[in-house]
Amino acid sequence: MGPAGFRVLMVLMLGLGALVVVIGMMARDDALVLAGLTCGVIPLIVRLFVGLLAPYLGNPQRAEKQPEPSPLQEAAIARRNDHWADEESLQQGGVLEADPQIYLARLADKSAMIGLQSVRRLMTFSNASIDFYQSSVIPNALTTRDNLLVFENDGLVCKAVRDRRAQLGQKVIVLDPFGRSGSTPDTFNPFDFMRPEGAALIADAAMIADLLLAPHFVRDLDPQDARVARVLLQGLIIHTYRNQNESARHLTEMRHSLTLPSHRFYPLLGELIDIDATEGRISDIALSIMDMSEDRREAILDACRNATEVFELGSIENATSSTSFTLEDITVRGASIFIIGNPPESYDETLLAWCRVMLGCFLLLISSRDGRQMPSYLVMLDRVETLGRLVQLERLLGGGGGSNAGLTLWPCFSGVSAVMDVCHNWENVVGRSDVVQIYGQDGAFDLDWAAGLTAMSRFADTGSRTGQSDAPVHLRGRDKEAMMKSVEVARMSPSEQLLFCKGLPPIRAARLQWADDDAFRLLATRPPTF
Repeated sequence: MGPAGFRVLMVLMLGLGALVVVIGMMARDDALVLAGLTCGVIPLIVRLFVGLLAPYLGNPQRAEKQPEPSPLQEAAIARRNDHWADEESLQQGGVLEADPQIYLARLADKSAMIGLQSVRRLMTFSNASIDFYQSSVIPNALTTRDNLLVFENDGLVCKAVRDRRAQLGQKVIVLDPFGRSGSTPDTFNPFDFMRPEGAALIADAAMIADLLLAPHFVRDLDPQDARVARVLLQGLIIHTYRNQNESARHLTEMRHSLTLPSHRFYPLLGELIDIDATEGRISDIALSIMDMSEDRREAILDACRNATEVFELGSIENATSSTSFTLEDITVRGASIFIIGNPPESYDETLLAWCRVMLGCFLLLISSRDGRQMPSYLVMLDRVETLGRLVQLERLLGGGGGSNAGLTLWPCFSGVSAVMDVCHNWENVVGRSDVVQIYGQDGAFDLDWAAGLTAMSRFADTGSRTGQSDAPVHLRGRDKEAMMKSVEVARMSPSEQLLFCKGLPPIRAARLQWADDDAFRLLATRPPTF
């Protein structure tokens, strides 16, 4: 009789005893009551003895006998463990050499540092910004000799590395309108860097208009009206740049044009209609706005007003009405640029449009434009998915490496879905990355590491076979069995990371902790702020 049958028998005896007791009480028969009580007590006594003797009644042979894995299970475990790089393969790959361009990790239980030379595109997936700052941004911001561009939330990176960057002889530029970093804030007016005439002026105005009009602001407009809103902003930018005196040539003044009462706004549209015929699209759009229905026109204007509302804040107006540095400071001499993207907690307003304009304009200025030679820049960007799609960033991440050879791009995303929000051609962007670094992830990936983002497990071009180092890696979901499922990645130790590097097997390694690591801590001239 098994355990289940024994339990059923005990219950039946309890029930029978209770029934006999009831009958005995009704018949006033003490012997029958006693027999019922005896029948009911026996199961309780047996259960007590079983509980006391259970530790001594186990079958030792059965306890020692463990189910052996099948040959298929053993092969699967071996295949999964065989993926990971060992110290010998890392030595052969040259990633344990001293003084690398980029520091990535330490070997688990060893002091050796993992780093790479000649890296141009990196990508990090992380649940929390602080992990990206502590283990990637600050260690490399303290050590790199390149110029630096950092987009961060709260100024923590700037606090830790600004004195070190100044010691290296670089001009430290901090765009921090609310003073969160504790540094003296700089100012940046994009109009000061617009090319003055012709097609170049039109292209610069179109870029700023596109940056202002984030997807968030045009979600209620159909695509045609979203294009009208974008061209309207482009026309107003050109009008402000050309027709105002120099002190009023900034985005806040352009914002005021959108808030004019009707009797003053329509004459302004008339001035846009008079823009040179070579810019005919702007004049056509201005004319069509005047002929629209009231509801449609107001919807377009509301989108433009919402997109530029942030420039009415006093701190933002002060930060964008002039420029505290020159073009040569960032394109010829050494510079470290920090953009602080979050306002203090007391502010309800989002800085979305301001962040997009600042970051987009700097990406354009520090990339090769008009054929001029540019200094090398290490660009580290946290949570860029919060800014929506950035065409400039997507082009730099997914394009060829010839025209922007001096840029090392290192964005951080919360997950693959976040990459999709920023880059339409996300597979090309991920596939072109020299390094993919994983600290964690928000949600489950559509593709697991690494059979989904598989080709990263060996990082060979599975497409054209051209052998070019910048050729995209084609991602195929069923190419290999997953080394780690999304659930396993979510449960990784806070001190562990995964690295997928071109030309190397996947790596499991320890994260860098700059505040506890003398290799980095001693370079920071301020104590750790974390």
